[in-house]
Amino acid sequence: APFTLVAPAAQFEAKWLGGDAAVPPPTLSFLARCQPKHSLHELRVATNRELASLPQHGSVRHLELDLACSGGSSGGAPCAYATADDLAVCPDNGPALAAKLASRLGLAPAATFALRPRPSAAGGAAPPLPTPCSVEQALRYHADVRAPAPKGLLLMLADACSDGASSARLRHLASPAGKEEYAAHISRDGRGVAELLDDFPSCSPPWSSLLELCPKLTPRYYTISSSPASDPHRAHLTVKVLREPRRGAEA
Repeated sequence: APFTLVAPAAQFEAKWLGGDAAVPPPTLSFLARCQPKHSLHELRVATNRELASLPQHGSVRHLELDLACSGGSSGGAPCAYATADDLAVCPDNGPALAAKLASRLGLAPAATFALRPRPSAAGGAAPPLPTPCSVEQALRYHADVRAPAPKGLLLMLADACSDGASSARLRHLASPAGKEEYAAHISRDGRGVAELLDDFPSCSPPWSSLLELCPKLTPRYYTISSSPASDPHRAHLTVKVLREPRRGAEA
């Protein structure tokens, strides 16, 4: 019998909350639950200036983070550092992109949900993110909607298309026969959920499945370029800005 590609079975379903339960957690608390191995602090960017003389050929930014205004996720000691420490930055897709995707999915950004295991789920399966939380929090701080879509996600999106040609195209990209096109169209050009939902308007994926199969945002690590001996109240970062426009995209 011919081999048939099948999307991973959904392990969770979303329960939409109302009343007092519909209040999402504070963002720092949500991020702390997403990153339980880190002690999180909310820091003000005190300085952000360009170091390159010709930034159009490669931007390098000097950032200074104000440690004095830090609010720790655990309510403990304020943020402090040692020379050559790494600093992890939690990425944010931004409110505009989150609102756009929520609208595309027919969801209200402020809507609050909890993930519950399906009766058919494998025992002990861990949810993809801590809930309850809001749609906006999931789209801003959890789902890496710009990361190249893995093949399991493509198969789920194919199942969620009402247009046969769109479904066949996504299924082809996930197949062995579409290996080269996947490498060029998805991996090299960096097409993720955000772009694929634009490319395939008939696709209406289940919310819980999207969260399960979408790549997760992970902290970005930077080595602190200052010393607490000279500036104990600010952590300095020297960051190269990498811009790689997708082939064929507008400048």
